[in-house]
Amino acid sequence: MSRPSSPAFDVPLSDLVTVDQIVDCMKATTVKDGVEELVANLESIKLVDNASTAVKRVMEREKLAPTALGSGVAIPHARMDVGEKPVFAIGRHLEGIDFGALDDQPVQLIFLLVWQPERPGLFNQLFANLVTKLNNASFRQRLIEAKDAKDLRDVLAAIRIEWMSSSATALDGTMLTALQNLEKEGKETPAQDRKIALIRQDLDSSILWRYDRLKKLHGTAVASAEGGVCGGCSMQLSHGMYSEIQKNPQLLFVCERCGRFVMGDVSGT
Repeated sequence: MSRPSSPAFDVPLSDLVTVDQIVDCMKATTVKDGVEELVANLESIKLVDNASTAVKRVMEREKLAPTALGSGVAIPHARMDVGEKPVFAIGRHLEGIDFGALDDQPVQLIFLLVWQPERPGLFNQLFANLVTKLNNASFRQRLIEAKDAKDLRDVLAAIRIEWMSSSATALDGTMLTALQNLEKEGKETPAQDRKIALIRQDLDSSILWRYDRLKKLHGTAVASAEGGVCGGCSMQLSHGMYSEIQKNPQLLFVCERCGRFVMGDVSGT
C-alpha cells in the first residue's frame, strides 16, 4: 500500500535540538524529578513558558500509562502551546530511572516532547520517527557512549523528524479502525486471520506497537470522539481538537487523558 512522500517538514533531529536542550548526567532519581529537571532546562532557555504546567501535563499522561519503550528508553510527552515546531528535551542518566517499563529496565535515555495541541497526527509521526531508530540496539549504544552533549547531538542527526501530510495519518486511522473491528469479532478463521495479517503488515511498526500497547492496557485502542468526548475514557476533548476532528474525521488524534487514538469516524467501535 503506497504512502504519501511529501512531508511538511523533514529535518534531522539535531536541527530541532541544540546542545542546550540536552541534559547530560541527569541527577534525578524518580520519574517526576526527571521530568522536572528536563522541563526546568527548557524553561531556562525560553522554550517553555510555564514549567509547572508542562510538568503537570507530562506527569498526568505518565500516570495513565508509562511512556517507557523498554531497552532503557522513554518518551514522556504532553501537548501545550509551544509554537509551530515540536520542542524536545533530551536527558541521559548514567544509572537509569525506574519508569515502570514492561521489561523492568531502568531508563537511561529520555526524549521529552511537547507539541502544539492543534496539529493533527503530529505526535504519531514524531513517535514513528523516533521509535524506528531507537529500537536499534547499536544506535542506542552510540547515544549511551557519546562523550558529551555535543557528541550526543551529532549522533541524533541520524534520526530524521518528518511531519507527513495528513493523508498518511488518515490511512493509518482507517486501517487501525478496521483492525480493531476485526479483532473484536474474535473469529479464528483462516480468512479472518489473513485480513488481520494484511492490515498489520501495512501499518507503520511504531503505530502498531502503540495500538497493541493501548489494547493491552485498556482493551481498546481506537475510540470515537462523538459529541466532543473520548469514547474510551469519557473525557471532554478540547474545543480546538474537536473542531479539527470534525473537519478531518478520519485523522488520528490522541486523547490527553487515556492516550487512546480518537477519531471522528470509528464505525463499529
